[in-house]
Amino acid sequence: MSKALLVCFRHSQGGSQLIENVDLHRKVALLNKSLTPDNIVPRPSRIVLNNGICVAVFNPGDSIAMVNTSVCIGSMFETPTDWWKPGGRIPDGSYAIYRSNKKSVELLCDTVASRAIWYVQTSEIFVASSSQRAIVAFLGKFSPSRSAIAWMLSSGTLGPYNSWDQRIKLLEGDSRLQLDRESWKIEVVKNDVKFLALDFSPEEHRKRLKNALDDTFNRLGLDYSKWVLA
Repeated sequence: MSKALLVCFRHSQGGSQLIENVDLHRKVALLNKSLTPDNIVPRPSRIVLNNGICVAVFNPGDSIAMVNTSVCIGSMFETPTDWWKPGGRIPDGSYAIYRSNKKSVELLCDTVASRAIWYVQTSEIFVASSSQRAIVAFLGKFSPSRSAIAWMLSSGTLGPYNSWDQRIKLLEGDSRLQLDRESWKIEVVKNDVKFLALDFSPEEHRKRLKNALDDTFNRLGLDYSKWVLA
């Protein structure tokens, strides 16, 4: 599966110098190799550097949408022309979107957070990724979370919203994170998902479910001519 990484430096000039010093292309190549299962050969990573922002996609597939330093991992049912612009329309679909420009960085996830976005902010750097290991690699030090360890020992899971590193946070489902690069402040807006019971007969519920599934798959725009049946 493809993984994304966004690194934003607080000061663009200093960020550009740091990008050059740490040789991000080499670092991303190493991450691409380490994050890929050992039973496949990873595709070459895609990396864009601009305005003190680095965006990289590890093991990128053909379905990855990328414009400048904005990337969508997953699928948008309908693709707005401004999907890649911070503050632009929020599309429907199953995805994780990282979009940025000179003034701001924005992270978006779908209603159920089907593709996790982890993030961390320090006084000089903001890092977001679908991989906690990639974030820790850029932080340069691992700070274990006691809560995650306790949950893992007791249940075999990280626990709700926990990460292995106590500094790393998870963007909740149906949320929008906005980072103002000038003030270096973060705002997270979360929409509440409301489930309303409809008083219909079982037959009507089945009909509505079928229509919803048909509509969803029709909007995916799948090209069945490329499918090969064994």
